[in-house]
Amino acid sequence: MEQLRLKKMKNKIIISLPCIFLLVGCNNIRTKNYFIPQNFTGNVAVIFSNNKSPSEEVYNYTIPPDGILKEGYSFKEGNFKINFYQKNNLNSYDTLLEELPGKPIDTTKNRIYFNRVLTFTKGNGPETHVTTFYVGKVKASELEKDRFLFERKLEKIILGKE
Repeated sequence: MEQLRLKKMKNKIIISLPCIFLLVGCNNIRTKNYFIPQNFTGNVAVIFSNNKSPSEEVYNYTIPPDGILKEGYSFKEGNFKINFYQKNNLNSYDTLLEELPGKPIDTTKNRIYFNRVLTFTKGNGPETHVTTFYVGKVKASELEKDRFLFERKLEKIILGKE
């Protein structure tokens, strides 16, 4: 009886170990840090090239004053912890929080709205990935027209449309 119980337990362990290793291996969380200029409000875009990207654990993006960064590396998919930092008067950085549904809106501090990835394709050419988000204090419901115009601007930049 005891031998049968030990055999069943051994079988459970043998079956469980590969599952555990699979879960641990898939849980590789990398980090993306966005560094935003002091007093910046508005739309941000990181336009990725189609060059190969090194496999890194931390990706740092320093956003220029106009809010549009042309990144020399390709877009990386995966499991990322994303941080947004904005330069302050003390020459350090404040952490900006992402606006999420159901959370109270603090209109005294800049927040991150509409964090997403857009994909553009010109003809049969390669896809161009763009990370976009908005930095500001206004409610998301007030940004609909602004977002539309910004995405049209990106389309012109990437696809060369007039």
